[in-house]
Amino acid sequence: MNEQQNWEAKTEERDIRYYFEVLTKYAPLIFIITVITTGLAVAITLNMHKVYQGKVLLCIEPQDNNIIDNNRVSDQRAYALRQTQIQMFYSRNLIKNTLETLRTNTLASFSLPNRRATDAQLITAFSKKISLKSEMRTDLVWLYVEDEDKKRAAIYANTLAETYIRFNIQSRMKVMGLYYEQMNDKANAKKADLIAEEQALLEYKSTNNYQNISGHIELLNTEIAELQHELQNNMARLDDKELTDTEKFTLKEANGKINRDIATKRAAIVSLDEILKNVKVREMQVESIRSQYSDLLALVSKFALGSNMKNYNVRIVDYAETPTTPIKPNAVNNLIMGLVIGLLLGLGLTFFLEYWDDTLKTPDDVERFIHLPVMGTVPKMLKSNNVQELERIVEFYPKSIITESYQSIRTNILFSSSKPIKTMVITSSAMSEGKTTTASNVAQVMAAAGDKVLLIDADMRRPRVHKIFGIENEGGLSAYLVGMKEIGDLVSKTTMANLDIINAGHTPPVPVELLNSPRLGELIKWAGEHYDRVIVDAPPYMVVTDSAIIAQHTDAALLVANGDRTPRDQVKNCVLQLKKININVLGIILNNVDISRGGYYRYGYTYSYYRSYRAYRSSYRSAYKSAYKSAYRSAYQSAYRSDDDKKKEVKTAAANPADNRRKALEAYEKMLKERESAKTEGKENKDNEKKS
Repeated sequence: MNEQQNWEAKTEERDIRYYFEVLTKYAPLIFIITVITTGLAVAITLNMHKVYQGKVLLCIEPQDNNIIDNNRVSDQRAYALRQTQIQMFYSRNLIKNTLETLRTNTLASFSLPNRRATDAQLITAFSKKISLKSEMRTDLVWLYVEDEDKKRAAIYANTLAETYIRFNIQSRMKVMGLYYEQMNDKANAKKADLIAEEQALLEYKSTNNYQNISGHIELLNTEIAELQHELQNNMARLDDKELTDTEKFTLKEANGKINRDIATKRAAIVSLDEILKNVKVREMQVESIRSQYSDLLALVSKFALGSNMKNYNVRIVDYAETPTTPIKPNAVNNLIMGLVIGLLLGLGLTFFLEYWDDTLKTPDDVERFIHLPVMGTVPKMLKSNNVQELERIVEFYPKSIITESYQSIRTNILFSSSKPIKTMVITSSAMSEGKTTTASNVAQVMAAAGDKVLLIDADMRRPRVHKIFGIENEGGLSAYLVGMKEIGDLVSKTTMANLDIINAGHTPPVPVELLNSPRLGELIKWAGEHYDRVIVDAPPYMVVTDSAIIAQHTDAALLVANGDRTPRDQVKNCVLQLKKININVLGIILNNVDISRGGYYRYGYTYSYYRSYRAYRSSYRSAYKSAYKSAYRSAYQSAYRSDDDKKKEVKTAAANPADNRRKALEAYEKMLKERESAKTEGKENKDNEKKS
């Protein structure tokens, strides 16, 4: 149970080799898509109209001395003002004025082709031709205008720039005029206030006798000083003891009057000081109003000057010249774009198809998704090969790359387990995976290595082993399981040394009931005692349960997967089911693998070697056909010259493909020897000719 959990817990891993193999596999698709997109880019480029660009270099300087606040403009504010002026090139009023100017030039009048457009449509169409670019850390701005006519492109750019300058000067003059009127009104109002304040000040001074106040205050101060002196004298006389009471009383009365006079005069001085203070305050108010009036007059003077100005902070540095080369279409950029788009589409489609392709195509796929070792990979045969050639390729083509693949499978089976594997069942997850072909060739390659091998055809639903080796499907496994035959009557010899078979026999109504018989276990046990290797060809596991019953009597099981169409989830479920019933699954055999595609160089295959095998097969088939026809023709002729027994023998010999292929192989080897000897003789003759 822990082994199964650990097996299911393994995660998928992808490395650089995986992506390289995917790209190599779908390289033709990526190439085709790239060629198509590049071709479309070329076609579009050839069909596009040529577009020319007129460009004017402008200088938009910041306004250092602002007329309003007379302060230097900050860098941030200057950048904002320049960007504002750049955006003004797209204003509808400016474009409208430009189009009105262009209408006076019959050669450069702007219009839309093939229709009568309104002013709004003309303005929108012309605005799409305009673009601007500001040079970094400078006051320079490029104005671009595009058109299909090179001369009109330059005229449009120059006209737009000049109209922009005139338009802004007019706008500025209009604004300055409004400011002038506003400031002039304020100055007139302030002048009226100043006149009123001055008149009020004069009246106040006249009413309060402002000119004599200073002398009057001095006179009052003198009188107060005299009264204070007289008061001091009277106070000194009061100390005289010779004075009578009447005299003292008279002096005191006089002192009281003096004090009252002093207080009266001092109050008069305070009143006069208050008048002086009021005059000073009113004079300050008048001066303040006069100063404000002077400032307003200065502003009015500046605005009057600005309203009549002819220069502005925008000027044309370079006028547009007639362009010589178009900016559109850009053939190089379009080709590069078509190439890049094609590569991106190809790569996207490649990995999309790879994501949805859930088949097992490489040993890495088996190890990544199934987490089982790969016992071997069998290359894909050509479509021209017949089935019988493939099912006995080990015998018929001993030097082929496919035979070497089965030899590698045999070696992997022998060293796949610490315990010797004598009996094994070969099955698949679904039909048409190549399990019978694999079982036949594995049995042949083991027999060719010297092992005594027994191949049991346990697929009683679709038996084929008897057809492969050219024997009758009489008796067989089904007859033994029902008790009609004994083990000694089951084994059939083949034309290959060390290889015996037990055919399936006639198909019973319910094969699974026969396979549940104890006689199946006795048969496999007997085979394991009398043979070095016992290979059982079982039906597909996910179709019927026959394989599960058979596998319980064997040492291990091998799964065959078609490297071209077997879904990995199907194989994974099959392995899970086998492991649940404690079947020892040695690994996966990938069948029908296309080694000509990328990714198999790491598994010992090269396409050049595969092509050499194809040449060998073609030569062999030619020799086989000629030898087979010759043998059949001579046998047929002798059949009609002999008795009936000879006819049967000849027909049997002609119908036996193993004998015919053996003869063909001998003829092929003989032909090779003759060619080698001919080459040697030709070389010797040339050497003799050179010497002579």
